[in-house]
Amino acid sequence: MENMSKPKLNPEKRSHKRGNVTRQLIIDKTAVLLNQKGYAALTMDDILEATGLKKGALYNHFKDKEALCCEAHRYACQMHARILSEYVQENLKKGKFGAKDKLIAHIDGFMALTQKPGVPGGCPLFNMAMQTAEIARLPELGSQIPLALRETVLSGLNHWSLSLQGIVSEGKMTQEIQASQSASNVSAIIISTLEGALIMTRLYQSWDPLETAAAHLKSWITSL
Repeated sequence: MENMSKPKLNPEKRSHKRGNVTRQLIIDKTAVLLNQKGYAALTMDDILEATGLKKGALYNHFKDKEALCCEAHRYACQMHARILSEYVQENLKKGKFGAKDKLIAHIDGFMALTQKPGVPGGCPLFNMAMQTAEIARLPELGSQIPLALRETVLSGLNHWSLSLQGIVSEGKMTQEIQASQSASNVSAIIISTLEGALIMTRLYQSWDPLETAAAHLKSWITSL
């Protein structure tokens, strides 16, 4: 039988594939460091140490710290959103198809992610929001934390909000949720209650505030 050998990968394609692997490695490591240390405290040397790369390899993929951190934060938020979505899908497998079930699943997912975050360091949206919230009021802070990072926070927040609004709108169409309920208001209440309770949980070093807020939200959702 004729010896069938695997076709060799074109050197250019092999180099491109290796470059993509290196780029993702940089993003993965930076996402964790950024979430744990914050933008101001994070240095390029930290990233070089974590990745084991030389400066040339790092700057070949990202022109500066700002560009890299924006990409890393977007990636962290996408991972966070994906895990939340998986919790909703798990509920669907259990036969919980209603809009209210999906909203409650989002709360359960947030709670689980807070206790075992998809990216070490906690909720990336919350962490970066705390760092960038004052940029709009105090533009001079932009020299410490770039405005572009605030935009990634807003993008992640809007994605989460629109996801919740879509569920509420779906519930209104099926008459599971009252027509008088505002999708944007319901979304804002859920997000602000969870994130506000997360601040208290961190300050008091106790899960009680977050667990109380989650229980209240679930009860409120059933009455919508």
